[in-house]
Amino acid sequence: MATMVKPRTAQQRAVAATRQLREATGLDDLKLLSTAVAELAAEEAARNPAYVSRLQAVYQELVSLHSTRPIRAQEASGVKLVPIGNVAHQAIDPHAPLDPYYLYDLYGPEQLRAALSRYTLARLKEGLPAVEQRNAGTKPASRARKDAIIDYIVEHVAGPGY
Repeated sequence: MATMVKPRTAQQRAVAATRQLREATGLDDLKLLSTAVAELAAEEAARNPAYVSRLQAVYQELVSLHSTRPIRAQEASGVKLVPIGNVAHQAIDPHAPLDPYYLYDLYGPEQLRAALSRYTLARLKEGLPAVEQRNAGTKPASRARKDAIIDYIVEHVAGPGY
């Protein structure tokens, strides 16, 4: 039985390509390297239609990897949450760290993003250790952005696609 490999994200591909280019050229100033690559790519695109076609194909592939979420924090704040799970057996401690798994049990995968969006960045960070512990070797794309933490929690608690 073949194991399905999760496609790399656009950001992971950018990091890998940049690392590969820096190793191949021995150039280390990322800003100057990016400018040089853009200038050379523009020159090549102006004279090589095959290059343009290849560039457009890779671009479309990256667009397909770019995740779009139907509910974002700004939109979710006005959503009325409807409890769907029975969590009466779980004690609620308002001073305890945020528990994303409790929210998942209470609201289900469809409402988890909306429920999380109501928390501050600081409170969301409190919920990360529980998710990281159950998903060893993973971490959010950024700990400084609320949307990145919510994306990470939802993906690892509710699953991909929510």
